[in-house]
Amino acid sequence: MEGVCQDGKVPVADTPPPPPAAAAARKRTFFLIQVNGAKVGMVVFELYNDKVPITCENFRVLCTGMAGKVTRMCGTVCKLHYRGTSIHCIIKDFIVHGGDVTKGDGTGGASIYANGTEPFGHEGFDQENLGWRQIDSAGLLCMANRGGNRSNTSQFFITLSPAHYLTHLYTVFGHVIDGMEIIEEIGRIQVGYKDYPNVKVEIIESGEL
Repeated sequence: MEGVCQDGKVPVADTPPPPPAAAAARKRTFFLIQVNGAKVGMVVFELYNDKVPITCENFRVLCTGMAGKVTRMCGTVCKLHYRGTSIHCIIKDFIVHGGDVTKGDGTGGASIYANGTEPFGHEGFDQENLGWRQIDSAGLLCMANRGGNRSNTSQFFITLSPAHYLTHLYTVFGHVIDGMEIIEEIGRIQVGYKDYPNVKVEIIESGEL
């Protein structure tokens, strides 16, 4: 029989085949959320660092604050940390939007890749692996940007419902694995001008698990 030696034993290869390459372990980060001065709980994200590593590293480091600070061309010193930032935009049944580490109102933002020499609007990085997965469910973590080159900074949004038409516009880099009920609660908060929440929604702590 083919593959069997004359003595009836199956031959053993000199060197066993290598095991299949394992995908990079997906990292997890968290936000501790406070609404109107009261803690409401923790939201945990799983990051797709095996698919969009540049984007995920930016978010992870902004969660930990390990990048410290960056001085912009205008002289402003920015702390590259989500801790102390606010959710500045809520659109019912659509998205929860935050991550502006420089101005807090959605008009700013800075990535860990900024070195302070770039003009405003070019302190970020390009879209990565755009369209690699559909924006087809609630709880997806995506980069927010103004459009154009290098416009990804620190701003992100979390979906409250499927939004397929955004798939080729914004990079998906993670999803909520715990605390989605908190995101849904935030999504029900009343808003005012420019969809800014009527009560303060703050990330009082963030980090890596």
